[in-house]
Amino acid sequence: MQYNSVKIQVREYKGPGYIEGHTDYIKTYNVNKVESNEGDSRNISLTINALPASGIYGIFHSARNGLYSKIIHINGRRVLVQTEKYMYHSRPSNSTDIIFEVRNITLADAGHYVVGLTKSLALSEGEDAVLVVNGKPTTPVINGSNLINVNTKAILDCESKSTSAPYYYKFPPLSYSWFVNKTKIYREVRETYSFKVTKDAKYNQYSCEAKEILVSERSEEIRINPLYGPESLKITPNQQNDDLSLFDGETFGPYTCSADCNPPCTVQWKYKHPAGGFRDATPNRTSAVNLPVQTAKKTSMALIRCVVTGIEGRKTSDITLNIYCKYNYNNVLNLAKCKGY
Repeated sequence: MQYNSVKIQVREYKGPGYIEGHTDYIKTYNVNKVESNEGDSRNISLTINALPASGIYGIFHSARNGLYSKIIHINGRRVLVQTEKYMYHSRPSNSTDIIFEVRNITLADAGHYVVGLTKSLALSEGEDAVLVVNGKPTTPVINGSNLINVNTKAILDCESKSTSAPYYYKFPPLSYSWFVNKTKIYREVRETYSFKVTKDAKYNQYSCEAKEILVSERSEEIRINPLYGPESLKITPNQQNDDLSLFDGETFGPYTCSADCNPPCTVQWKYKHPAGGFRDATPNRTSAVNLPVQTAKKTSMALIRCVVTGIEGRKTSDITLNIYCKYNYNNVLNLAKCKGY
């Protein structure tokens, strides 16, 4: 179906050992091809070499299953059309040059049309025509993971299939168009679209179209969910120089620890014991953004730490506690860092 004509040569050799030469038999078949889009109407021309003596012949169409059915019956000057889809235009009606119209074309109308007394004679002796119907490719579906770590590559595939017919006709390969927030990305015509993921990708919607001769409907839009964090860790209210000076027994807080994360990070508050090691400041909570009011204790607290754990690891932020005690020395009240601290 790529060519307008096909030449077939058969060579017959004569005599033993081919010493008497050969004879070539050459026959050229013209490819009568009619192209159409779905919904259009087209005229198809066929020629029958000689009318049958009975004056009866038909026009046959091959269905998708390869079986032929008669769509127009001619008996002398009488023409019987099977459905309103077809209209016979030849005048006189028994002309050997046949023109008929296929209206409101669908994919089911694609394929071979032949003319003859019977289907078998039409296939072996009559001229044929092929109706090529361009259909829209199937509405694409975008495949690929939408959970992607920031600074890594996202790979999206636009999956669509040709619907054009007949199946044995060589249609052009599908090309593709990609859209971000309904704006076309030029020079992206491949089935696969890849790009580096940033945090801002969460605001984008991606879609695609497929094109053969006609353009498909646009796919549903998808979003990328960029994974990152923890970033921008902070404790509020802020402490100057991350130090806090307190009297033993004085209360402090509450504090809030936050970070930029997707998915949300786990937040834990811990305190450093003067004897060493960290202990949970909120032992009954698996994740605690807020640290409630605490009491400074000279025997148990040296530092408060916020620990944030996310998909990219762990980050910490500290508040150093400078705990002061009141000492009476020679009847004079003195303030100094608590002993043993």
